[in-house]
Amino acid sequence: MGFCVHHHRGEHQAPGWSYELLDDGTLVVTTPSGLAASTSPSQLGIGTGDAARAPDSDPGPVPF
Repeated sequence: MGFCVHHHRGEHQAPGWSYELLDDGTLVVTTPSGLAASTSPSQLGIGTGDAARAPDSDPGPVPF
């Protein structure tokens, strides 16, 4: 699994932490003490129905 530079260093320099990427894209991070946290990707453009809409093709001007 690929991490940005900052988090890639943590992956190798933080003994005891584990990272698991599930088939649905959920990332589970477990601390050395056994505490687990997870995060899932957004559903934009995946599947069908109201919860899975693709972003607008023309988002308009940049807001700044």
